[in-house]
Amino acid sequence: MNKLCVSVAIVCVILAAQANGQESAPNGVKLGRDHVVILLDASGSMRDTMSSSNSSRMDVAKTALAKVVDRIDPSAEVGLLVFSDIEGANGWLYDLAPLDRPRLLEAIDRCQASGGTPLGEYLKVAADRLLQARQSQRGYGTSRLLVVTDGEANDPELLGAYLPDVLARGVTVDCIGVDMVQEHALAKQVHSYRRADDPAALEQAMAAALGEVGATDASDDASTVQYELAAALPEEAAVAILDSLTTPINVPIGEGAAARSPDEVLAQDGAVYGNPPANGGDLAGLGGLCVCFIVIVVLSVFLIVAVARAAGRNRRR
Repeated sequence: MNKLCVSVAIVCVILAAQANGQESAPNGVKLGRDHVVILLDASGSMRDTMSSSNSSRMDVAKTALAKVVDRIDPSAEVGLLVFSDIEGANGWLYDLAPLDRPRLLEAIDRCQASGGTPLGEYLKVAADRLLQARQSQRGYGTSRLLVVTDGEANDPELLGAYLPDVLARGVTVDCIGVDMVQEHALAKQVHSYRRADDPAALEQAMAAALGEVGATDASDDASTVQYELAAALPEEAAVAILDSLTTPINVPIGEGAAARSPDEVLAQDGAVYGNPPANGGDLAGLGGLCVCFIVIVVLSVFLIVAVARAAGRNRRR
């Protein structure tokens, strides 16, 4: 029983580090690829001339994106998904794959604007692809979604249903509002929001967002402790526990216990974040509290060990 408790505790520490994008081995080599999907608005309004430019918003966005491709970590996997409600005018122009600059530039050049703004629908498409990639790596690597849009979603009920689920799965969502009169509705709901009212601002915003792909903490103390502890576990046991703990968080958006349907979102007065369902009773709540308590205790021990090791190295110097 004690060995099982230790095994679960170690896995909890590893998963906690993964959630913060610190999944590197003691030698600093990353264990999984980082992933980013660029979700580009291809609605008809993107054909409009940018207020501070003689070019359309789409042309400015394509030019800016082409200039900042080199800011992406070359070891990352990248996807370009454009969205509108015109059949054949949207979808994956560059499916999530290792960065191939010439092919990505060719995909960017093919972007055309027409139709509406089904952001909620395509947010799910992009997030599901990121989760699929993360599942194939047993949870390692970071997952980011960059939304570039000039208007509000035509399907706000879907956006309200899917966004909390996307964020709960550990996907980092950044948004750039292109030449908008007021802030986008996502501004206060996602990890970062940037305004882009002119070509220079759009290029700068894209560079800042894409430059964060693959960014990690320079310190390897935490990772060293993780892998020294995990080394004592039988491989079969570690893999089995990882599978059981990581698989649920990688199921498609809108599925699983945490998901809510559009009808449930609308029933809560249009609130994007609603209260969790009451089904499940006190036992489910008690189980959640127990898990939280265990994770807090394990993380506390982990931090104490890491600090002690760092202090020991300083004394030896």
